[in-house]
Amino acid sequence: MPSRHPHKPAASAAPPALFVRMTAPGTGGIATFVLDGWGLASKLQPILLLKEPLRLAEHGALRYARISDASGQVIDEVVVAVLESHYTATGMEQIELSCHGGLGAAAAVEEALTKAGFQRGTSADLAARAHDNHKLSLVGMEAQLRLGGAVTARQAALLLGYKEFQARWEKLGFDAAMGLRKRDGAWRAATLDAARAALAGWPVARAVLSSHHAVLAGPVNAGKSTLANLLARSDKHIVSDTPGTTRDRLDTRLAILGLDVTISDTAGLSGDERKIGEIEREGQRRARGALEGASLRIVVLDGSKAPADGDVELIAECKRLGPSLLLLNKIDLGLDESAEGLEFLAGVKPVTLSARNGLGLEQLEAAIEAALLKNGGRSAAAPTRGAVFTQRQADMLAEIQSCMENGWEDTMTIRAIMKLVGSRNQPEQLARVLSEL
Repeated sequence: MPSRHPHKPAASAAPPALFVRMTAPGTGGIATFVLDGWGLASKLQPILLLKEPLRLAEHGALRYARISDASGQVIDEVVVAVLESHYTATGMEQIELSCHGGLGAAAAVEEALTKAGFQRGTSADLAARAHDNHKLSLVGMEAQLRLGGAVTARQAALLLGYKEFQARWEKLGFDAAMGLRKRDGAWRAATLDAARAALAGWPVARAVLSSHHAVLAGPVNAGKSTLANLLARSDKHIVSDTPGTTRDRLDTRLAILGLDVTISDTAGLSGDERKIGEIEREGQRRARGALEGASLRIVVLDGSKAPADGDVELIAECKRLGPSLLLLNKIDLGLDESAEGLEFLAGVKPVTLSARNGLGLEQLEAAIEAALLKNGGRSAAAPTRGAVFTQRQADMLAEIQSCMENGWEDTMTIRAIMKLVGSRNQPEQLARVLSEL
């Protein structure tokens, strides 16, 4: 009788049966596991109590069952579905098993699966199996394994453009192979232009997918906490006219034009630390420490007042440390003439805003985006579908560009395109993909 699984390996060569928890860890209504491998029904049968043998279940049909521990004691009620290898993402048999989502119930099921001979796996393990079985390209794997960590819609949209990226380079690879066969070199210019354009967009794509840290710094009562609340669209930070209300660093993670940004509201910086207490002094020390490793420093000043000497010094310090913005707050009270001259003194064009009524918020968010993307003030609000989104891809594109600019053999360029796309097994590139997670 012919096997239902023509590509099923011999038992001695079969990869281990895995269980992978697909739902987030922690308490929930349901915890779902995917079991992946060969001979899953037989392996699961000893701990599964149900009326008919699981191996006779139709593809995708849901079965109610009870799961027991090694002693036969029932530990939970579960719903199982058998998925034939022809239809799974990995090309191997799979069983979806859903149990109660409590911490104790899920842990008990995991222990039972382990004692039944299943090994704990990860989503990366499933993706690697899918690649080995020609079900998933390397580019698709890179997107799939990152989508779960996308925290903004902009990041998700960029990653979901992987199909366009893959289709473009598969077409370029095909054209290159056909051109080489027909001795027609017209493909070279198109391939080189595509590599250069893709690499030019990599810095912005990398910044979109990164997490950023922006620090609000400035003197007391400049409106930093009010500004933090405005950016967060929530009253998370205590606002008071009393100087020194914020004594410690308060972090808020939020999305600014689709960028993942953590805003730090810090203690007000005073010019004379001898006039403040020990707690305020420690708060200022932490505020200055936060400036050191930040992606962006936002100097917040009261634009309705003339700037003090310490304000200009703070602007210079932040510029020395890295990317910085100057924000003149409280423009609802009128802008002081001396504050207007800060652009000349500090060499930084200020953004004006009223944190109290939100006037100027859009301009501030655009300035933050431009500074974090380092795109010279040009807005890039819409994600570029089909853009490069991993360092591996950027390195492979640089190799393609180098092959062509240095006049290397055309076959080397074609091999580099094959490694980039990864439609076929590429063990070295697969290791690189997994190392970048």
